[in-house]
Amino acid sequence: MGKKFYKRVNVKGHYRHYYVCDGKGGYKRVRRYISPHQRRVQTGTYITQPAKVKKQLIKAGYDSDDVKVMSKDVPKNLIEGIKTIAKDQDNEYSVAIDFERKKKRPEQMLVMKGGKNTTLKIRDFELFGHTHPGHYFPYPSMVDISNMRPLYPEFIVAGKSGHAVILNIEDFDKFREWVFDYRTSSEADRKKPELFLPRNVERIFDWEKAREDFFRKTGVRVYPLKKRVKIQLKNDPDPERPKTIPYVPRYLLYKWHGSEKGRKK
Repeated sequence: MGKKFYKRVNVKGHYRHYYVCDGKGGYKRVRRYISPHQRRVQTGTYITQPAKVKKQLIKAGYDSDDVKVMSKDVPKNLIEGIKTIAKDQDNEYSVAIDFERKKKRPEQMLVMKGGKNTTLKIRDFELFGHTHPGHYFPYPSMVDISNMRPLYPEFIVAGKSGHAVILNIEDFDKFREWVFDYRTSSEADRKKPELFLPRNVERIFDWEKAREDFFRKTGVRVYPLKKRVKIQLKNDPDPERPKTIPYVPRYLLYKWHGSEKGRKK
């Protein structure tokens, strides 16, 4: 489970008003003075890859070199830029970020405009994310989860608010079980989200209990995206290896962006 960064802030003395039961079936207003004090405020998150997941991967047939990770800071301006791209857009966007082990900052970022409610997953990068236009909270779909891979965290940004979450597989056995149930289900069952996701999935951005329910059911843990993010990613020791830029078939381009006139050609 991820670690949290905190800072101390000074709080001035002030009065707080709240209501308590008056013993007569009603409520009374109480005024209380709060003395000056220090408050601990969360400023960021360090998302780690649990040793349990690495053991599960090796047991499943992964090589020991395949489970090595590197720790990277996600720049604050990069997070703000992604949120700006997502906000008030009518189409989904794919965002892929390339990190190298020997470089402190990301080496490159790829942004691709998708369709109204779909986009392509870009796999040859350490950190991938996409946007959900028209959404205020960034909750994932069942397809989003089923396409995830261990050691490759992903993020989702809500288009209306810019709110974002990071998803990370932290129980690989539970995740595989969930994916198997989902992929072997009927089309009719897939249209019933309550069979596969917690009923409170839309609250994962602002309610810790919803995030815990989500993890227990899917093996994927959810973290609200803070301005300060340190994250463990799949190790990439070779900076010379070229990245694979996704190929978008013509029919998808017409479907996403082409006019009716263009489709007839």
